Amino acid sequence: MEEISLIIIKTMLVEAQYYEHMMTARTQFGLNELSPDSFKKITNSVNASGSNKNIATIVWYITILELRKMFNKEAIEFPVVFDSPNNVETDNQKKYGLVQYITNKCDSGQLILSLLGFNEKDIEPDKQVHIITLTNDKYKLLDSESYELYKDLLFYVKDMSELNEEKSGMWLCSKLLSKCLKGGRSW
Repeated sequence: MEEISLIIIKTMLVEAQYYEHMMTARTQFGLNELSPDSFKKITNSVNASGSNKNIATIVWYITILELRKMFNKEAIEFPVVFDSPNNVETDNQKKYGLVQYITNKCDSGQLILSLLGFNEKDIEPDKQVHIITLTNDKYKLLDSESYELYKDLLFYVKDMSELNEEKSGMWLCSKLLSKCLKGGRSW
């Protein structure tokens, strides 16, 4: 019975923190269409429309990650990836505010953020970040120089995966590492 009581108390604490985080973000981004009632239970749906839908989804996702970290300190922290968080038309205040929100809230582990259409000098996170600006041709994953540098590795991985489909990924990784070390190449 005591274990059930602890679970109920922890659930109440999680939901109280969820409500607080979501209400703060609702105010910060002017998401007035989101009903505070929808934040009372973490299992409730959070629905927005138009450009606010994207913002509400990111706020919800980051809130869940924050709660997970807060209430499960032993959890593995995986990289957080946002590919073009501003994939809808929003005003500049919300656009840059969302980037600030993401960079400030994702404060541990690795954050990978694609910022197509953003100006690097306008991004001012509250902490040190490493910004990589891709200068490759539009719709090209690698620039020509990188492709030439890594094409042997890419073809080797492709060939090994085709030849050894029945073997595990660990086998392929060990073979690849072995080839890199023996070949004296650093890919």
